Amino acid sequence: MSGRGRSNLPAELTSFVGRRQELAEALRLLAGARLLTLTGPGGVGKTRLALRLAADRQRAFPDGVWIAELADLDDPSLVVDAVAEAMDLQFLSGRWTAATLAAHLAPRRILLVLDNCEHLVDTCARLVNTLLRAGPDLRVIATSRHLLGVAGERVLKVPPLRVPPVPAPGADQSALAGGLIQYEAVSLLAERAAAVLGEFSLDEGNWRTVASLCHRLDGIPLAIELAAARLRTLSLEQILDRLDNRYALLTRGNRAGPRRQQTLRALIDWSFGLCNPEEQQMWACLSVFADGFTLEAAEQVEGARYPPAVVLDVLSGLVDKSILVRDDDEGMVRFRMLDTIHQYGQDRLRESGREQDVRRRHLAYYRRMAALADAQWCSPAQLDWIRRIRNEQANLRVALDLCLTTPGLAETALSIMVALWQYWAAIGLLSEARFWFDRGLSKATEPDGIRAIGLQSAAHAASLQGDITAAASLLAEARDLAARLHEQRVLARIACVEGRLAAISGDTSAAVERSQDARRRFTDLDEPLGLAQSLLYLGLAHGIREEQDAAATVFAECVALTERFGECCFRSFALCGLGLAAWQLGELEQAMEHHAAAISLKYAFHDHVGIAVALEQQAWVMASAGRHHESAVLLGAAGRIWRETGASIAVFGLASFHHRCEASLRRVLDQRKLERALAQGAELDLDEAVAAATQGTGTPVAHPVVPAGEPEVPLSPRERQVADLVARGLSNKEIASYLVIAQRTAEGHVERILGKLGFTSRAQIVAWVKDSSRSPQERTCEPQRHVGERERSASTSPPPPHGESGGVQPHG
Repeated sequence: MSGRGRSNLPAELTSFVGRRQELAEALRLLAGARLLTLTGPGGVGKTRLALRLAADRQRAFPDGVWIAELADLDDPSLVVDAVAEAMDLQFLSGRWTAATLAAHLAPRRILLVLDNCEHLVDTCARLVNTLLRAGPDLRVIATSRHLLGVAGERVLKVPPLRVPPVPAPGADQSALAGGLIQYEAVSLLAERAAAVLGEFSLDEGNWRTVASLCHRLDGIPLAIELAAARLRTLSLEQILDRLDNRYALLTRGNRAGPRRQQTLRALIDWSFGLCNPEEQQMWACLSVFADGFTLEAAEQVEGARYPPAVVLDVLSGLVDKSILVRDDDEGMVRFRMLDTIHQYGQDRLRESGREQDVRRRHLAYYRRMAALADAQWCSPAQLDWIRRIRNEQANLRVALDLCLTTPGLAETALSIMVALWQYWAAIGLLSEARFWFDRGLSKATEPDGIRAIGLQSAAHAASLQGDITAAASLLAEARDLAARLHEQRVLARIACVEGRLAAISGDTSAAVERSQDARRRFTDLDEPLGLAQSLLYLGLAHGIREEQDAAATVFAECVALTERFGECCFRSFALCGLGLAAWQLGELEQAMEHHAAAISLKYAFHDHVGIAVALEQQAWVMASAGRHHESAVLLGAAGRIWRETGASIAVFGLASFHHRCEASLRRVLDQRKLERALAQGAELDLDEAVAAATQGTGTPVAHPVVPAGEPEVPLSPRERQVADLVARGLSNKEIASYLVIAQRTAEGHVERILGKLGFTSRAQIVAWVKDSSRSPQERTCEPQRHVGERERSASTSPPPPHGESGGVQPHG
C-alpha cells in the first residue's frame, strides 16, 4: 500500500459567497458526529459547502482530507476503488475491498468527503458503516440528495441562498436597493454578473429586477450562475421575462464541470431518475399545487390512485430525496416544491395525459374547503380558518382560474368566491375580491341565486373601496334578481349594504332605516353573522349622527352576540364602534381600552385596514386626553397604512373626525413638531404602531396569523450570553477571558450569532440585543431615535464589571 500527499481538495476557482450560518452549523455538527450528511435539492451548493467545510477543518486531520467524487460513477462495485483512487492509495496485491480499506484507514486521523452519493446510496452507506466501525478517528462528510441511513448520522439540510422578498410596487427604492446585497442570492448574482460583464453594481435602475430574478430562481446557486452566464447576450430584464421556459434558457454552464450541472434540465433530470416510478408519478401530480400543500390535500388529489398509507410513504420518499421541502406551521406540516422543481413536475404532468383529471380533483378539494370555511366562519374556528385559507390562497386562485377558463364551471367559480368573501373582507383583500367577482359575474350569467349573492358581494366590496357608483349599480341588479327569486337571505344582505352605502354617502336617516330593516330580516332568518353585520352598520349610522347612546347600545349588543358565537372579526369592528361612542361621551380611558382590544383582535388576523381605523380613532382619543405628540405619531402610522393599502378613513364615513383631530393638533403643536411626529409615526412598522396604540391599556396583543414560512432561529443560552457581551462592547478576546473559553471558541459563537440572525456586523447585534431586551411597547417610547443612533449608542456602552454574570371598519 502506498499513499502520497495529505489532501486532494481542489482549489476554489470562484469566490465562496454566503453560507455563514450553514458553515457554522456544519462545523458544530461535525465536532460531535463522525458522519455528517449534507442534503438538499440539486444545484443548491452541497458540494461547495462540503469543500469549504473540509478545507476549514484541514489542520485537525494530520493524515489528510480527501474528497471522492462519485457523480460520474455508475457501477456500485467500483465505489471502494474510487475512494482509494481519490486518496492515491495503491493495493499491490489486488483490488481494494471495504474491509482492506477500513484496515488501512483505521489507525489514521482522516476526513473523507464522499460527494454525490444519492445514486449509490446503499453501497455508500455500507462502506461508510464499515469504515467508521474500524477507524475511531475517521470523520466522513457525505453530500447526497438522499440520507445514507447509517447509525450516528447527523444531517444538515442545505437550503437555497437567502433571497429578498418580492418588491412591492411603490416601495422605497433607495432603502431596498441599498439593503439587497445582504441577501446571499443577490450577492452571488452580483459577483457572477461582474465576472461576465467586467463590472456590475446594484442601483435604482436594476434592483427590482435583481430581487425578482433571485426570487424566481429560488436562490439556487447553480440556477443563478447559469442565469449570470446568459448576461453575455441578454439583459437582466430579458432573462427574467424568459424564466417561464427556464430549462431552455439556463444552459451553457461550466463545460469542465459535471455534465448534469451544465444545464438546469440535466440537473433536474438527474433527480427525477433517482426516484422510483411511484415517486415520479406523484412528483408530477403534486405539481398541481401552488405554494405548498398538506398531507390531507395530497391524499385527496392522489386518492384515486393510492391509498392514504401509500401517499404518506411516497411523500416521505420525496422529502428524503430533497424534492419536497417540509415546513411546520404551528403543528401543521406542509410540503412545497422549489419553483424550478415545480415547473419540471408540471411539464411531466402535461406529458402524462392525466393533467385534466388531477386538476379537477384539486378543484374539488378546494371547493369543499371554501364551503366548509364559510359554514364555520361564525364560530371559534374563525381564526384557524383565516390561517388555513391564508396558507392556501395560491391554491384557491389556481382553482378559480381553472373554473373561469373551463366551459361549464363559471357557477362553480362564483360559489367559491361567495364562500371566500368573508375571508377577503376580513383581511382587506378587496381589490382581489373585485377582480374575481368581475370575472365570475361576466361568465356566470344565469339568473339564479348564486348570481344574486355574487352581485351583492361584489357590491359590498365596491362600497368598501368607496366606489359608490359601481356598488349602487350592482346592488340594483342584485335586488331585482333576488326579489324575482324570493331569495330572502340575499335581500337581507342587500339591505345591509344599502345601509352602509347610505351612511358613507351622508344620508344617515336612510342608513338607519335600511340597517334596521336588515336587522329585522336577519333576526327572522336566525342568521347571527348577518345580524352582527347589520348591527355594525346601524351603530355606524348612529355614530356618524353623533347619537352616542344609541350607538353604544347597538355596538354592545353586537359584541355580546359575537362573543356568544366565538366570532372575532365583527367583534373587533364593534369594539371600534364602542371606542368611538365612549370618546364622544367623554369616557376617554374606556375609549382607549375598547380601541386597544379591537387592535389586538385585528392584529391577530392581520387586518391592516382595520388596524388603521383603530389607530386613527385612538389618535383622536389621545388628542382629547392632551397626549398630542402620541396622537400625531398614531396619525402618521395610520397614514402610512392608508398609503400602502390605497384605502382612507373617508371610506368609513369618518373623515370629519380626522380633520378635527388634525386641526386641534395644529393649534397645540407648531408645524415643525407636528411634521416630525407624523414622520416618526410613518417610520413605525406594524408591530411598533400596534404597541404604541396599546401601551398602558393593559390589553395583551395576540400573535398575528401568518402563513407558513421560515421559522425564527433562536439563539442558544450561550449564544445569547455572548450576544449580550457583544452589546456591552467586549471584543472577542475579552469575551473569551470573561467566559473562560478559548478565543477561537468565542469567535465561533459570534460567527454563529451573525449567521442565525442574518447580520453582517457587530453593530447589528448590539441593536438587536437592545431592542429584543425590551417589550414592543418599550421600544416605541423613544421613537425619535433611529436604528443607526441606537446602534451607535449601544456600541459605546461600557463592558460589564469582571465577574458580573374608527368607527366600524365594516368589511364582512
